[in-house]
Amino acid sequence: MQEMYTIGIDLGGTKIEAAAITLSGEIIHSHSILTKVTAGYPGVKAQLVEIIHTITSLLPANSLLGIGIGVPGQVEAKTGDVIFAPNLQWHQVPLLQDLEEACNSPIFVLNDLRAITVGEWLFGAGKNSSNLFCMFIGTGIGGGMICEGRLMQGSENSFGEVGHTPVNFKGPICTCGNHGCLEAYAGGWAIARNAKERIQADPSKGKAILKHCSRVEDINATHVFQAYREGDPLASEVVEEAIEALIAGCIGVVNLTNPEKLILGGGVLNGFQGFFQRIKRGIEKGALKVAVRSLEIVPAALGKHSGVIGAAAMVIHNQKRGNVGNETTYKL
Repeated sequence: MQEMYTIGIDLGGTKIEAAAITLSGEIIHSHSILTKVTAGYPGVKAQLVEIIHTITSLLPANSLLGIGIGVPGQVEAKTGDVIFAPNLQWHQVPLLQDLEEACNSPIFVLNDLRAITVGEWLFGAGKNSSNLFCMFIGTGIGGGMICEGRLMQGSENSFGEVGHTPVNFKGPICTCGNHGCLEAYAGGWAIARNAKERIQADPSKGKAILKHCSRVEDINATHVFQAYREGDPLASEVVEEAIEALIAGCIGVVNLTNPEKLILGGGVLNGFQGFFQRIKRGIEKGALKVAVRSLEIVPAALGKHSGVIGAAAMVIHNQKRGNVGNETTYKL
């Protein structure tokens, strides 16, 4: 019997990564290009078509089941239109329809973090689980949930915006316009902003961070973590605040959703070696006892390829259930 493949695409504001994936989740061909955001939707769409053709040309004839695309934004469930993707500067674009016409293959479009959730469920830390919550802490904070074997969508396909859960109504302003969101404390952009504000208030306290970055304006979360590991008091304030907020946010997720697994990943979590264990202990101590009685808290397993594997996993799972075409894009 002929081996069948899917193509997974991780579409980001910086780069587009694509790979051919076997039905067991193994990457066999991969390719990446820088995203031409300034070329607008037509330019990025052309890049997607090009990278799909590049990967497809490496596969045996008639061996492609479909193509999954994880997008950093909001996606219309029924149509596969991208409603809003800020990093790409997209508003209401018919991505699924356009790519199906150009590539003559079933296309599946979904939010990138929910794609990763499906990938972790089928091939990563969530294998053999039917109830799990994935939470990813990077520049922003988001996640996805598998409940009784189904990917949760919400009424408008925006399920999983855990970063915009308030942890302090009087806290700092978030990018969403509200105050005290989890992301406004623990997202990578917030860690950098909080450090900058403290240094601007008292420049004498910023020396350790500025050893790694010449200008206050250029500080990012990595610089703060470097100073934290060196024992800098200002960096410690910022990072400890982020850890406390993450623990509070995770406790809320666990109490609300009662998963059997909580999967944690993302660049900020990886930026500090002790983060995971600190958060794990905090959840086990602070969450409702019944909610943690059988809970496993585990790190994400798919690593740097989680985006492409997750996008491909969406196709694989839908195909196993016999779902193809626009109307069934999100029916897990």
